[in-house]
Amino acid sequence: MTILLTQAEKIYHTLVINNERKNKMIVRNIKANVTEVDTEIDTQEYTILISYSTPVAARRKDTGNEYVTETRWSNTTTRHIHDWCQTNNPVKVPQEWLERKLQ
Repeated sequence: MTILLTQAEKIYHTLVINNERKNKMIVRNIKANVTEVDTEIDTQEYTILISYSTPVAARRKDTGNEYVTETRWSNTTTRHIHDWCQTNNPVKVPQEWLERKLQ
């Protein structure tokens, strides 16, 4: 699915889609090149942080536990992660773990 948005729509756009498992996903562009996706995975709700087009962090909604990729990306993506995280000690997880959360 390709969605074309104007610059104004990208700033405040919220999109609801269904992924392969038919889970509802709410997509919010929170700033340039940074997106949040709310999704439910096996009855657990997560907010996933996407920098550019790569999932790089997640927050479990019921516990507040945060997970960040162990992959070292660019300085800008690292800044996106640090700006987004609410805890000082998120759990480092393999990149594949975050990518599976969006399948």
